Amino acid sequence: MSGSSSRAPSTAAPDGPENIGDDESLLKPWVFESRRDFVPRLLDELQAQNTQLRTQATELDITRLELAAALAAITSREKRARAILDGTHEGIITFDADGEIESFNAAAEMMFGYREEELLGQHFSLLMPEPDAERYVEHMEADLTRPCLMSDLLGRRADGSDFPIEVSLARTSFGERKLFIQIIRDLSEVHALQQRLARARHLEALGGLAAGIAHEINTPAQVISDNLQFLQESAAPMLQLIETC
Repeated sequence: MSGSSSRAPSTAAPDGPENIGDDESLLKPWVFESRRDFVPRLLDELQAQNTQLRTQATELDITRLELAAALAAITSREKRARAILDGTHEGIITFDADGEIESFNAAAEMMFGYREEELLGQHFSLLMPEPDAERYVEHMEADLTRPCLMSDLLGRRADGSDFPIEVSLARTSFGERKLFIQIIRDLSEVHALQQRLARARHLEALGGLAAGIAHEINTPAQVISDNLQFLQESAAPMLQLIETC
C-alpha cells in the first residue's frame, strides 16, 4: 500500500465574529458588511416610525378639533339654557339630594334678595321658615314620579321677611345622581289682590245694608210727605171759602 494521508472533513463554521477569533483581517470585512446592511434597515425603521407618528399626530389634531367643536356646542347650549332660565319670571332653583343649592336664576335672586354665588353649596332650607322647610323635606323624600305642587308655603328673604310662595318640585336623575328642580312663584301680589277683593266685597255688603236701612227710614217719611201734600191740596178750597166770608 502506498502511504497516502487522508484529509479530515472540514468542520469550519460559517463566517461570523464568534468564529473568527483574533484574526482582525477577517473580522473587518464582516463588520463592514454588517454596518452596510444595518444603516438602511435603521433608516427604513425610522421612516416607518416617523410616518406612524405623523399619522397619530394627524388623528390627535382631528380629535382635538372635534373636542373643541363639541365643547363650543356644549358652551353655547349652556349659555342658551341660562339665558332662558334668567328670562323667566319664576324663580328656578336646583339642588342635589343633600339639599345643597347648585343653581339660582335671576328671578330667584330678585325674589329672595340673594346673589347666586352667596347660596351655592348652601342648604335650601335657608330660603324657608323652619316649619315649611320640614314639610318640604317630606315631599323630597316621597316618590316623586311627577312634579308636586305646593301653594301654601312661605319663603324667607335675605332681610328675614317672609312672603307667600307657590312651589313646583320635580326630581330628575343623571345616572345614580339625583337632582331636584323647584320652580317658585311669588304670590305676594296675588294675596294683595285677594285682600283688596275681600275688602271690596265687604264694602259692597255694607253698602247694601246701608241702602236697605235708608230705604226703611225713607219709606215712612215719604208716606208722611204724601199725606201732608194731600191734606194741603184738599184744604185749599176750604181755606179760600173761609177767606171770602
